[in-house]
Amino acid sequence: MTNAIIVNNLKFNYGNQQVLQDVSFEVQPGKVVGLIGENGAGKTTLLRILLGLLKTNMKVSILGHRPGMSQSVASMFQGDLKLPGVKVGEILAEVAAQYPNPKAPQDFWINVDRMKNEGKTILITSHYLEEIQQTADQILILKDGKIEFDGTLNELQKQYLTTQISFETKRKGSIFRKLTQVQAIEQNGNKIKISSTNGDATLRDLVPYLEEIQHLNIIDASLENIFQTITRGEKNNAEDD
Repeated sequence: MTNAIIVNNLKFNYGNQQVLQDVSFEVQPGKVVGLIGENGAGKTTLLRILLGLLKTNMKVSILGHRPGMSQSVASMFQGDLKLPGVKVGEILAEVAAQYPNPKAPQDFWINVDRMKNEGKTILITSHYLEEIQQTADQILILKDGKIEFDGTLNELQKQYLTTQISFETKRKGSIFRKLTQVQAIEQNGNKIKISSTNGDATLRDLVPYLEEIQHLNIIDASLENIFQTITRGEKNNAEDD
């Protein structure tokens, strides 16, 4: 079966400014792909190339055709509209008022699932990473014009082992720095938040302090947490544990 999207060693410059550097990835038909990256990472340029809005001699194939040559490709752009003094909720209410039967925001994701079940391939780029985490079969992380990661959320979590452990205590946060695999500690009054590269090991070391701890909460690495780690240039590889 031919992949829906094929990109091989894609490079693109705006004049002397290199925007995309050796970008390669493939997407199978019927997959939902989340493309994420910081502002300026090259996401918009990549999308414009895939849609045929920017021309390139590099090998890029969409549904077996060159970008812009298939009538089976559709796109929905997110335009930037700045209205000083107008709140986001007010804009949404105004837009919804233009339709006799406005749909709830979650209907969009229901339609995404429906199209996926119909075998359609969907590429979404968004800064709302929780939505991508819940929806995407494949995650592409673009950093400085290069693909930093290409795979599933489970594969990403195995590479970036970060667990958030939070609790309240009268103890000073500094005493918890000696716990195994502690990456960072934040303290705000009695509230402590520990970032660990091995949550199980850190929790075992935390046992002697349990009587002095309240409201213990443990959260495995989310796409948001991992993305922040990547943008800070940190990597916690499972092979190093």
